[in-house]
Amino acid sequence: MIALCGGVVGDITGFAAATFLRGVSLCQIPTTLLAQVDSSVGGKTGVDLPEGKNLVGAFYQPRLVLIDPNVLASLPDSTFADGMAEVVKYGYISNRDILTKVSQPDYKSNIENIIYECVKIKRDVVAIDEHDTGLRMILNFGHTIGHAAEKLGNYTDLTHGQAVAIGMVAAMRLSALLGNEDLTAPLIDLLKHIGLPTELNYDREAIFNALLSDKKKFGATVNFILVREAGRAEITPIDAEKLHEDVLKL
Repeated sequence: MIALCGGVVGDITGFAAATFLRGVSLCQIPTTLLAQVDSSVGGKTGVDLPEGKNLVGAFYQPRLVLIDPNVLASLPDSTFADGMAEVVKYGYISNRDILTKVSQPDYKSNIENIIYECVKIKRDVVAIDEHDTGLRMILNFGHTIGHAAEKLGNYTDLTHGQAVAIGMVAAMRLSALLGNEDLTAPLIDLLKHIGLPTELNYDREAIFNALLSDKKKFGATVNFILVREAGRAEITPIDAEKLHEDVLKL
């Protein structure tokens, strides 16, 4: 099966390939920036349920991922910006040089190198933790609250990239509430430079209830990815009651 598409169709095609005849060969040819830097690499496939994002799926590695940056020239600006949310994520969790590149006025002219750096990070993380039980969770920076916002918007009000951008800002604010250095302002400036939203325009109680169905909840704790400094993040279990208090303050 060949997935010539963006992230959603890539996930659906991957899930079909993983389950049909108990697994047929899969090739991912991502045509959006988000799919090129993130969703086509690493073998996560799945579909959404009303209860939450990607709750049915499988880990199924493609035989080939073919990335051609030239196809990005056909994307609307808003779709390109969507993928940049994941690029910013990689910069904050692993490689601050990516943030320097993105902050330049002509960052799009360097997109091939930016894609390469992002894919290299994901490749190395997945090689260590394919099934998302440890280090791979670091790739979820911005996704816990982001997925909750997507769910509250019925997966139509926000694109995935917009939700991740909002979720990263919320995660930065949460980190500051927990006593870490407040890195929110430079993140907001960078996201605005790209053309992405930064405000969480949903009821905070509803956000908390939505994130309780997230895959990153384990018993009475939720694993959040907190950035200590640009280029370094940590997986931090937060007690659900404490998280409830802090989410209401966001």
